[in-house]
Amino acid sequence: MTSTLAVLCALLAVALVVAVTTVARLRRRLAVSEAMVRQLEEDLDAALRPRPPVSSAERAMRALVGTAARVRERGVAGMLSASLDDLATWASDEQSDILQVAAPDGTVTLLFSDIEDSTALNDRLGDKAWVRVLASHDALVRAMVDKRRGRVVKTAGDSFMVAFREPVAAVLAARGIQRALARTLDPRLRLTPVRVRIGIHTGTVISRDGDYFGRNVAMAARVAALADVDPAHAPGEWEYSNTNYQLLGRVVEVAGAESFEDYVTEHVLDPLEMSDSFVSDGRVHPEMVTGHRPWFWTKRPMASDRPTQRLTAPQGGVVASARDVARYLQVLMNGRDDVLSAEDKALMMRSAGPGSPYYGLGWVVDRDTVWHTGTSPGVETQATMEPARRRGVVVLVNAGSGTGFAETTRLREAVTAAGLGREYAGPGRRWGQQVLFLSLVLLPLGYLVTMVWAWRHREQLRRKRRQGFSGRFSLWFPLLTTGAAAWVMVVLVPGLYGSPIRNILLFSPDLGLLLVSGAATGVAWAALRLLLAHAGRSAPASTGP
Repeated sequence: MTSTLAVLCALLAVALVVAVTTVARLRRRLAVSEAMVRQLEEDLDAALRPRPPVSSAERAMRALVGTAARVRERGVAGMLSASLDDLATWASDEQSDILQVAAPDGTVTLLFSDIEDSTALNDRLGDKAWVRVLASHDALVRAMVDKRRGRVVKTAGDSFMVAFREPVAAVLAARGIQRALARTLDPRLRLTPVRVRIGIHTGTVISRDGDYFGRNVAMAARVAALADVDPAHAPGEWEYSNTNYQLLGRVVEVAGAESFEDYVTEHVLDPLEMSDSFVSDGRVHPEMVTGHRPWFWTKRPMASDRPTQRLTAPQGGVVASARDVARYLQVLMNGRDDVLSAEDKALMMRSAGPGSPYYGLGWVVDRDTVWHTGTSPGVETQATMEPARRRGVVVLVNAGSGTGFAETTRLREAVTAAGLGREYAGPGRRWGQQVLFLSLVLLPLGYLVTMVWAWRHREQLRRKRRQGFSGRFSLWFPLLTTGAAAWVMVVLVPGLYGSPIRNILLFSPDLGLLLVSGAATGVAWAALRLLLAHAGRSAPASTGP
């Protein structure tokens, strides 16, 4: 009995070590990701610091040249064709030309272009015909660049690297190139149509250790490489994406010529006297309430010294009180021109088109009601309006929902229904989610029990080695199935939630821990069976008298 108990304790220790090690590794990855976010925020702060116009432009060009050389050395531009890769090296020969198109704030807009499948076209046409097509293509591109006052930095084969003073000029030039290629009367291009991929990026200078560098060239190359990426959905289809809001935040910065934080504060928060609100700025705000995350039928408070995330501010980084959000909803429903025109307010609350019949501009459209929810680690929110009745409800909860237990969904929905004067029956008890959660709780415990059984019946496992294919199959097949189950739990299931496992650990640490521990103990059980089966000699079978 004592030896069996010792073995049980040892197996429990092994399983726990595997689970804890896996969780620790995932947390280290999460810490690295958060460190990267903080570094990006620091870089963004540095980029937004004011600089003398002339000297910053010169530093921007030195940064551009330095980045170009490093991109070639590190292979980032290798995502494009070899001709685009060569442009990074040649950029150092054109400092004076690029300086002439630098913006006063030290930024340069770079345009990369090349012909799709140019190598295949060259092989099909032959060198002589290809050179003639290339000449027509080059003449067309240069005409569009000259029209928008860009400067060709260098060409390499069918590729162009062009510098513009303003992003708008680069975009207009790119659009002009695409339209001109589609409508050209040049017989060479009509006989051999070509498709051109174009990447555009505007970069700022980052200062560190007395040196200046940037990601202008690398980012422009990456954008051009996206031409080879197939979209997740066909044109006209719609899916909610936080990335769209981040891109929109950048559009606000470019169009408004100031940071997203300053623009929202100046044009929304201050005019509406939302004095208890601010845009996430990467700093710690002690006045913020403490968030709580689900933890096995209860809630566990988060650290109170967590900084806000400036990088994700456009997708849900406005910190506000319920009173301030209610004030914002009142303004949206007042039918007057103020921070927005009455026409634009109404447009926000209508379907954006056939591709998204139930989503407007930032609001879910549900007949006479518009609403939106939001979730951050330890926090859930819901804002609902009935524009026709000019009624709205704001619910802010400093806790995240669990899986089947410790949920906040019914709380938010019941408060909203009461505020709008509606009946609320609410969803029934979530038996399915509760059974799933309890199953995940029992799963690692079940694997630990089977580990004990495997130890106590190790002789049976060893005899399987002599039972031919069927015996060996019964030993190895569980490793395959538990490996597949581990993949389902740490990859597929998080994918169904739309997040990697590290995000589930961040939002729902109890669920994440159960998924990881279930995956780890399952593989550990299968591996233990194999180890016991091959670790010693099986006892000889009894032959009888």
